[in-house]
Amino acid sequence: MIHSVFRTLFILFCGAAALSGCCLVDEDLRDCNTEHKFRYELHLITNFDTELQEVLGKDEDRPVREALRNDLKGVFTDFGQDLDLSFFATGLDSTRLFREQVTMNANRSEISLFLPERPYLHTAVANVAENGIVSLSNEGRRHLSSLRQKQETADPHRTGLFTGRMPLDGVSLDREMGLYMANCAAALVVNTSEEGFRSMTATASGFADSFSICDSIFRYSEPVLISTKQLSPEEGDQRCFVTVNFPSRDYPATRSVTETTEPFRSENAPEALWHFRTYVTLADNSVTETTLGVTKPLRAGQLMILKAKVLPDGSVQPHDPTVGMSVVLDWGEGIGGDIEL
Repeated sequence: MIHSVFRTLFILFCGAAALSGCCLVDEDLRDCNTEHKFRYELHLITNFDTELQEVLGKDEDRPVREALRNDLKGVFTDFGQDLDLSFFATGLDSTRLFREQVTMNANRSEISLFLPERPYLHTAVANVAENGIVSLSNEGRRHLSSLRQKQETADPHRTGLFTGRMPLDGVSLDREMGLYMANCAAALVVNTSEEGFRSMTATASGFADSFSICDSIFRYSEPVLISTKQLSPEEGDQRCFVTVNFPSRDYPATRSVTETTEPFRSENAPEALWHFRTYVTLADNSVTETTLGVTKPLRAGQLMILKAKVLPDGSVQPHDPTVGMSVVLDWGEGIGGDIEL
């Protein structure tokens, strides 16, 4: 009798263990943690060196060329500083199920994660931790997760931002993901040798305010104004005003943002897609505002350099005839001092 009772209890215990043990054969393996290996690599597709050489390749451009190269070399690089990894539920549920933050300090990184067996949408973002201007927003939801500029008026981005995404079927254990640059840069190089010139500031506008990570779409929900950074080479009369930001609207509008075949070759749009706005203070304290309208799109991974010169009235005339020019004379007449934006 006692022997029979112990035998019955033993059978029940084994049955319970079989039902609860996820490593046994079971149709639902969602509670099983399995090791997955991920390899991440930053892919820098850019015209950075080409643009510097083609636009600023003359001997007289060397000081400003080197100043611009030194300023942007930390942005146009495939060196990753940090990785922010998210694993989202699929289907109607868009909740983030797991997050991992990794120090990268390399072009590529390999990590192992133990995850329950189930489908995911996996996203990765590099170099956001030290950017300062852009941060992850609504990162707990797949359809809302984005890189967002914190303010409508901001300084240039401080790092090159890279993102990647891939669906995971819950079966493959070895995956590779490429991350691609999401921001870009523009520079206005101005000859300021005009006798009456005293000082100059500039802003840039017409760019996206956020980037949706899960569908790779730039959003233009809010107007964005970027205060440019001024570079003053050690010699010469050229000054450079540079900004790092998200891309402008594209032309034609249906072009894919992830296209990589000659990604920076484009035609001119019928109207300006983005703008530089300059404020030149002359010796008599008058201020001239010039708006330069650029009809070529500024795309992710791209550097675009515009050259111009200051005229006697303080207006800034672009070398490129396709760049529109609108001038307001005596914009700040009588205010005195330099314009700070």
